Amino acid sequence: MKKAMAVRTAVILAGGPGKRLECFDTIKPLIKVGGKPLIVWTIERLQEAGILDIKIVVNPGDTLVQRALLGDARIHATVEYIDQPITRPTMLGSVLALEGKIQGPFLLTVCDVLSARNTYTLFQKVGSREMISIGVSMEQAAYTLSGATIFAQCQKGRVLQMGAHIPEANAMEMGIYAFGEGALSLFVKKAKRLPPQASFEEALACYAKQMPLVAVACPGTWFDINTPSVLIRAELFLQQGDSRAAKKQSVKRLARLSAPISFRFQKLLAFDVFVKRGLLKNIGRYEVIPPESYYAPHHLIVDKNIDALYGKSLHKQLLALGYHVNKIVVDPGEWTKSADVYLRLAQQILADGIDKKSIIISLGGGVIKDLAGFLAATLYRGIGSIHIPTTVLSQCDAAIALKQGVNGEGGKNLIGSFYAPLKVLVDPDVLTTLDARYVSDGLAEILKQAFAQDAKLYQTFVSYRGPLKHIPFLEKVIRWSIRLKIASIQKDYYEDHVALVYQYGHEIGHAIEFLSGYQLGHGESVAIGMRVSAELSRLMGIADDAVVQKHIDLMKKYRLPVEVPVSIRAEDVMNMLKSNKKFHSGEAHFVLVKAIGSLWNQRGRYTATCSDVLVKKAIQLSYAPGS
Repeated sequence: MKKAMAVRTAVILAGGPGKRLECFDTIKPLIKVGGKPLIVWTIERLQEAGILDIKIVVNPGDTLVQRALLGDARIHATVEYIDQPITRPTMLGSVLALEGKIQGPFLLTVCDVLSARNTYTLFQKVGSREMISIGVSMEQAAYTLSGATIFAQCQKGRVLQMGAHIPEANAMEMGIYAFGEGALSLFVKKAKRLPPQASFEEALACYAKQMPLVAVACPGTWFDINTPSVLIRAELFLQQGDSRAAKKQSVKRLARLSAPISFRFQKLLAFDVFVKRGLLKNIGRYEVIPPESYYAPHHLIVDKNIDALYGKSLHKQLLALGYHVNKIVVDPGEWTKSADVYLRLAQQILADGIDKKSIIISLGGGVIKDLAGFLAATLYRGIGSIHIPTTVLSQCDAAIALKQGVNGEGGKNLIGSFYAPLKVLVDPDVLTTLDARYVSDGLAEILKQAFAQDAKLYQTFVSYRGPLKHIPFLEKVIRWSIRLKIASIQKDYYEDHVALVYQYGHEIGHAIEFLSGYQLGHGESVAIGMRVSAELSRLMGIADDAVVQKHIDLMKKYRLPVEVPVSIRAEDVMNMLKSNKKFHSGEAHFVLVKAIGSLWNQRGRYTATCSDVLVKKAIQLSYAPGS
């Protein structure tokens, strides 16, 4: 065997079919963990291992990675980009694209692996010129935590088999490989004899018939970040590391400041909600924008779907009245409610022009309302906003609130503010174009009020026998819901006590929504969250069996899910709870019901401290029987 050679070159695989984590409209290399893109984590670790020649395989024409890394002060290595073959957008295709582009030994790594220690240092030298070394994790505890899906069978320092189904597997493959000086040529030669649909693992198995695959055991915790659940596990791991480091520092006793010069000011907040059928199509008859804002530049924010239905008509009517209104059309979906989109729109609005009398009008569902509301709250330190909600969910809940904001990378609504709109215009007629699924999705938020706030509203839902999308019925329960919500937030602006009713089911609901990759709607997720919360109320002796069954029966009647999807593990839901704003002092705090229409409270405290054991048990009780 020839003398070991130092590795100075690395290849990062950042191409492929453009698969995204479903909860973000971002290619995987740019998904952030701990506030840093995955590919930057990888580059920094390679630099620490002394590897300063880095090649990144990207999709042809995809400049997102290049633009993101351009001028990044954290990167001092030489970076070169290689296009992946259009005809073979797979991991094997990426490796084949390296033929003729690399001289000497090199390290090959996927861009989505994050480990507690720098595993790349274990590959700084490779042995035989035609040998391939493979990073493997042999610690059983890391299997489930990592989220990896490729197993390996190792024996005496060699990898014998690799794949998704290996009966005698004793390790997980990490996606890190070291190629000796001549290994790439031999690998390519073997791989080209395989059919076009062959996988990278099959090519390695073919290669192993001539040269052994060396197993490099990589100890410690690591993550293969491919799903929302693994993403949140990695986030929590990094946060816990920071927390442990902080706890090692001694707490100093400091003198308290005294004799402050204090400021106190109470601001009057007020807004009106107008509920009127046919309002949107006849908007030109009413004073929507106040007279003092007549000459100011305004901005209408709408998504592409709603623009086709109502946006073009509304914009035309406002222009006909003489208002200067700029329409901004965004993509539909939860990913639009992000910090990146917020910043882009803020710059666009500032460039197009605003003044202190300007108004941002939202037309759409909760995503558009939250995004537009946060823009209004922050531009010029606050300008006017008017909400025109077009879904059941936004008409009864999202638009009738003083809260708005955007999602963080660890969950929903992590960046936002309290800010009152000028007015809210609710037209139940627009619900005629709403898909039945989203009618149910929105009704979940009104059912929440029925379960936790108003037994008469609950009975109204029980008694109703008509079709789901019956506009007079929807108008009735939406009006009812709005009155309940306004009465609550007038008493409890910051939602610290009685208005916590609006968080019922949301602790688990937000976790379910995120972990489903936003495949479940917000209301659907909250429905499951309410089922779990009802089970938790029963486990804690707060509510009886009948309360749980009434939750299940009524939500099924209105076509809402009541079971945690089997694809979502209880452990991952528990991890998500730790990033919830109601998780503090090491414990989860839940809003619970003691009876239908009645929120639990104890001496004015409306959240119950719940042990992990009981919360996990409540989640487990909420899976489908036998799952």
